[in-house]
Amino acid sequence: MRFMTTTFEDDPEFGAYVANFPANRSRLLLTAGVILAAVWFVLTVVLWQVEAGLASIITVGVISVATLAVGWYVAHFWNREVVLYKRGFSYREGSAIAFIRYADVVALRQKAERVSYFGGLVRRTIYRTTMKTVNDETIVLGSVYRRVDDLSLKLEQEVTRLLKPIIEVRLRKGEMVAFGERLTLNDSGISLPTPTDSQNPYAIPTNSSPDKHLPWSEFAGCTVEGGRLVLASSSEPAWGVLPLEEIDNVRLLLDVLKSRAQQP
Repeated sequence: MRFMTTTFEDDPEFGAYVANFPANRSRLLLTAGVILAAVWFVLTVVLWQVEAGLASIITVGVISVATLAVGWYVAHFWNREVVLYKRGFSYREGSAIAFIRYADVVALRQKAERVSYFGGLVRRTIYRTTMKTVNDETIVLGSVYRRVDDLSLKLEQEVTRLLKPIIEVRLRKGEMVAFGERLTLNDSGISLPTPTDSQNPYAIPTNSSPDKHLPWSEFAGCTVEGGRLVLASSSEPAWGVLPLEEIDNVRLLLDVLKSRAQQP
């Protein structure tokens, strides 16, 4: 990783400029306005029967503190920006820009959550992409960015493209390849910790739970249902179930599983 400042020009090391994803400043301002309006409304209700002079003093004091806090929040995310290049991307926080190669990303994990506000009147999807690099750096990209779904997709495509041949070689060599803390693959099959409740495939195993192993010869494919990966064996339609948010490099994993399922 290196640090520098730049604009949207081609980079001599990272190649041609592809796209930029700045912070969604309109959303930041809207969020700030909603928070301050909510604080003012609550104060008005709470202080309704308080003497006018005292109520004014309390209101000014609380609103001032709330404004400072909200102002810090907006300023903290105001200059966030991700710029994609052919061979990597830049990640800006404040005045510093960190450049990271796609080839240096070893794990990418995504989460999309549908949330609602004001009794369901306002709904939105919150995205979160977490990446880890060969240098043990962790980069988290959330819904503060514009077009964050497109950003997540482009990053996933580039990371998958570079990781796929590496993972395939490791599997052919018989190495154990982890796709998160719980799911591992090797040349003989798939391993998962045994659920604590044998009647519930969604149960969370403990650290001491023994692994269960599914040989490739018995692997019958996989599906994605309700935000979970469902692994099927020749005798069990839900041999293993794992939330997608717990899996690293989901797209790559699905590619590997698909290719294995097609082999005789």
